[in-house]
Amino acid sequence: MRTVRLLMLGVLVLLAGAVRADDELELDPPHITVYGTAITEITPDRMVWLLAVRNEAPTLQEAAEIQARSVQEVLALLAARGIAERTVETARTELAEVHGARTSFRSRSGYAASTGISFGCSDFSQYEALWTGLAKIQHVSVRSVLYDHSRRAELENETRKQAVLAAKEQALSLVGTLGAKLGAPLLVEEHPRLNEGWGQPVTLGDIGKIRDEAHRSGDILAPGKIAIRIRVKVIFGLAQ
Repeated sequence: MRTVRLLMLGVLVLLAGAVRADDELELDPPHITVYGTAITEITPDRMVWLLAVRNEAPTLQEAAEIQARSVQEVLALLAARGIAERTVETARTELAEVHGARTSFRSRSGYAASTGISFGCSDFSQYEALWTGLAKIQHVSVRSVLYDHSRRAELENETRKQAVLAAKEQALSLVGTLGAKLGAPLLVEEHPRLNEGWGQPVTLGDIGKIRDEAHRSGDILAPGKIAIRIRVKVIFGLAQ
């Protein structure tokens, strides 16, 4: 009973309005504030790989030449594995001096070149082959492999609509209990995204587990589910 009384008190405060400073009582238009949450679980259908290519060499020319060879080897591997060229993005190569620390001053010890490469892959059976191939190329590291879905924006919009409907249903239930009528929405606000699935990383350390799962299920990579969580705040007016 205590929980019910507290809930009713909270609703009545929202209906009554707010007390403001300067000894003046001002009532906001009668309203009710509710929150709605919707969750959609989906199976990812693509991966996004983020790579870093970096080397250090004594001279600027050597660093640039080594970098060009490594980047070309990566691009050749991706082409050989059937990765669609339209999904491959290569950031501009950056060259910088490398300094070594000494007791009283810093001296230049060489040059470093770095390039970022990203690509998408919808064939999960390529996962281990890509890891193995990239591991054989010098100066290449895999920063992360992220799960994604080709219909992400559409699925998020559908989940967002469900969250708004959930908020409306909650408001109707509350005002109906009080014998009031729900008016027009005064504010709709989406809270920071709560979805946890996008960007879920897969690491090289998972390969042992992936191999075990592959023997049991016949699949190379079992990504599981992505949970899209959308939470909204909605303020409704109360009809007279």
